[in-house]
Amino acid sequence: MNIRSIPNLRSVPDIRDVPPATLQSQYSASPVIRSLVAGKAARLDPANDILLFYRTVFDIRTARGPGLDIWGRILGISRSLELDEGDVLGFNGSGLRAFDNGVFNPGAATRTFALADAPFRELLMFKALANISSADAATLNALLNRLFRGLPVFVLEVGVMRIRCVFPFLLEPWQRSLFRKGGLLARGAGVGFEWLEHEPGSTFGFSGSGLQPFDQGAFSYGVAIPEPPAE
Repeated sequence: MNIRSIPNLRSVPDIRDVPPATLQSQYSASPVIRSLVAGKAARLDPANDILLFYRTVFDIRTARGPGLDIWGRILGISRSLELDEGDVLGFNGSGLRAFDNGVFNPGAATRTFALADAPFRELLMFKALANISSADAATLNALLNRLFRGLPVFVLEVGVMRIRCVFPFLLEPWQRSLFRKGGLLARGAGVGFEWLEHEPGSTFGFSGSGLQPFDQGAFSYGVAIPEPPAE
């Protein structure tokens, strides 16, 4: 029923006599059809369905299952992650490593892992924040610290039109899969990215080495994992 379409609402003896907006005009004078529509309307209350839709789909804070999948398509990220068995040896970006530093690709199938609702909702909230954030280094550092809960993660500018995310720890397979997919951080147009993983505790260096002799550790190769090619 469209109340606004009634010129003078006070002149209507019974508001129930006004044909509802869902009833076509050619049936508005039929008492049988109008009584059928009125009977169905009294037994079907859409308020519960609307509230259910709002809670399970529309509100990202309470959405679940397919509702979160819809939000994933809107924000541009999926709950399904492909976990690689591990990095393989190649010639692109190898950093001139010696032998015995990796294996060739065995051709094994990747494993698909689906995030549960709670972590996927948290990831969606992060992605929504990243989509509307600026692409300066301070903002990217704040986003990374929010994602990794205060771990010492930071962003560097390397070269021209390129940034590097530095992780002084080894990422979990699902975390590495997120960065392989890309899109977690807002970047300027044409700006590429890469990330570097290393463990300071097992890497030989000059800061705080305590004047240790040789054969106490290995230098960090500093080989960054490049951005995956666009699909």
